[in-house]
Amino acid sequence: PTTIKERRSVEYNFSKAQGQLFPQSQFGMIGNTELTFKLFFHHAKTSIGVLQNVMLLRQLVLPLTVRSRLTHYSQIQPPLLDLNLGGIGVFNGVIKDLEFNYLQYDKTTLQPLHVEVDVTFVCTSKGIDQDNLHIQSLTKV
Repeated sequence: PTTIKERRSVEYNFSKAQGQLFPQSQFGMIGNTELTFKLFFHHAKTSIGVLQNVMLLRQLVLPLTVRSRLTHYSQIQPPLLDLNLGGIGVFNGVIKDLEFNYLQYDKTTLQPLHVEVDVTFVCTSKGIDQDNLHIQSLTKV
């Protein structure tokens, strides 16, 4: 990626009491941390590498087990990933959204030659101890 966007949110609980002019706030929880970035795939001579990368990325938004019949109430785990962004940090989570933009493709076979993919990655919990270590590594608290 050439640019990486990090979005963090927090949820507060606000008190409501009769006669109170302004609400008091209390920390509720850390909201979702989302990372968005764009991936570029381009191959001028053959589209095999581009198509393979597209297929691999598509698998990241599928349940880990797609061989069995999925029902509405099944609790299926998504692929959990460690996204290492070097000096920015290491993030644990899932791919929430992929948007493929096919900029160039073979005119006879429609095989992709140049693809840009917008990726949205959402951090997920690995347990309280790992989450605390993660926050400390990112904030030096």
